[in-house]
Order: sequence, then C-alpha cells, then structure tokens
Amino acid sequence: MSFDYHIEVNRHYYSVPYGYVGQSVSVKITESLVQIFHDHQRIAVHERSSVSDVNYVGQNF
Repeated sequence: MSFDYHIEVNRHYYSVPYGYVGQSVSVKITESLVQIFHDHQRIAVHERSSVSDVNYVGQNF
C-alpha cells in the first residue's frame, strides 16, 4: 500500500486505515464492493466506483 494510504483498483483509489501504510493487503472486488484485507481480516470496505475517470474513494472502514 502506498504512503498516502490509498490503493489503486482499475484507476480508482480506495482508502485504507493509516496504520497499514507500507504493509501488504489483498483486495476482493465484486460488482458493487471493494473489500480490503490484511492477514485475512477485512480492514476496509467501499462501494465500487462506477465513474469512468480517475476517482478517489474516501474512508469507509
């Protein structure tokens, strides 16, 4: 995960809790959600963005 506590998924940037900066995370993408996991524990969930351009999605932990 990057220093600005966002991950990129298909040109959209989803926030992750700051405490996970620099750590590896995994992502599960469904039609409507982006879920972010660390050590098999969900640490963030966001509605999947449908905007056609680059988009930042805020905190929703």
